[in-house]
Amino acid sequence: PVVRAMLEQVEARYPLAQRWFRAKASMLGLDVLELADQYAPLGEGRALGYDEGRSLVDAAFTGFSPQVASIAEAFFTEQRVDAEPRAGKRGGAFCSPVAQDASPYVMLNYTDTMNDVLTIAHELGHAAGGLVLEQRDRVRPVRRGLPVGVRTAGHGGARGLAARPGLLGDCHGAILRPSHAAGPASSSSLPSERWIDAIAR
Repeated sequence: PVVRAMLEQVEARYPLAQRWFRAKASMLGLDVLELADQYAPLGEGRALGYDEGRSLVDAAFTGFSPQVASIAEAFFTEQRVDAEPRAGKRGGAFCSPVAQDASPYVMLNYTDTMNDVLTIAHELGHAAGGLVLEQRDRVRPVRRGLPVGVRTAGHGGARGLAARPGLLGDCHGAILRPSHAAGPASSSSLPSERWIDAIAR
């Protein structure tokens, strides 16, 4: 049921992605977008400081589910987000459960970009999915033992929530405007009750 629901939501939104790629091709003066063109940046968005990025993620999660917002906020208040770039620190980003009897941590390198905001949301989505399961079963799941649909629903949905144009306004920069990215209000993810229920099954 989890994978089926997720696939239905993705497939129902194919026209949204197709509309964006047609607009991007037009901006680049291309008839067809190659894979590299699909990922190529267009212009530059404005800088987003860490506090602002955190607030954007909090607003997105709060509008979606107070339970998810509370889980995410605890990572910040308990200092379980390592976001400072520094010498010797590895690249990339991840949410690590650390141990069965310890709270998970999030690691990333925040450099004041919109992508960093989405990365925070993405990794906290992993955390929320795992902790919702833990609250239900009183057992911390080991990530590699979870079905792919469960692992994907949480972080993919969280990233989509943070990317909603109505919330972020002009943070995407001069190119990706709400007129290109906007869709039905439910396009970012499953409704919160279904999303949380799907993760907790």
